[in-house]
Amino acid sequence: MKTKLQQYFDRIGFTSHAKPDLETLHQLHLLHLTHIPFENLDVMYHNPISLEPEKLFKKLVEKKRGGFCYEMNGLFQQVLQTIGFDSHLIAARVKNSQGGFGREDDHAAILTILDGNIYLTDVGFGDSFLKPILLETGTVTEGKYTITEYDDNYLAYSSKNETTKQFETQFIFTLQERPLSYFTEGCEFHQTSPDSHFTKGRVITLAREDGRVTLSESKLKISQQGKVTEFPIHSEKTFSTYLKEYFHLNTEQLID
Repeated sequence: MKTKLQQYFDRIGFTSHAKPDLETLHQLHLLHLTHIPFENLDVMYHNPISLEPEKLFKKLVEKKRGGFCYEMNGLFQQVLQTIGFDSHLIAARVKNSQGGFGREDDHAAILTILDGNIYLTDVGFGDSFLKPILLETGTVTEGKYTITEYDDNYLAYSSKNETTKQFETQFIFTLQERPLSYFTEGCEFHQTSPDSHFTKGRVITLAREDGRVTLSESKLKISQQGKVTEFPIHSEKTFSTYLKEYFHLNTEQLID
């Protein structure tokens, strides 16, 4: 019988020897992002989300579903810990449309410590970095992601706006370790509150090495090598077709 770790490796297509080093971290981070979609379908179909490790594994690995930050990074941090990485969850506050920041438990991310260096590790922030970011202020990763000091209490993760070429803060965070249970109330908030962007419409997105594919209520958006193609959605049948074709998901999975 395969171990849970091997089942996870099969899920993301990881075939190398896993060891707690930077090469393995980079491979796992990229493969998770390109094989397990970020999605809020359970929120929109009113299926309660559990952060219990066994249920996270069953949903994301056995059922081949995706999830949002608490689920994605909750599972990924467990995987890293099992392999032997020095890693822990942290809490982040995501920038909102009003220019402020969300709750303290708004977003779950990961810090991974290797050879004295700290890396921001995050497989649960939608359209974001494909490889962990060195926690060194001023360093630019992939030409468009950076870490800066936000104030005396927080660091900021920012990404470059491709139109303005300016860096824009995406979320702020501290280095304080948080257990997965810390995010229980935040997870409940994002499942039920009309103030949460997760309750406003379905969104499914999956990274590709050369771009990204994103499905929303109104369109399918495919980015490839800088070229963006959009396909409008005029019916539930079209949505379901795209959901199955690009994410290998179907709406029957969502009805408990």
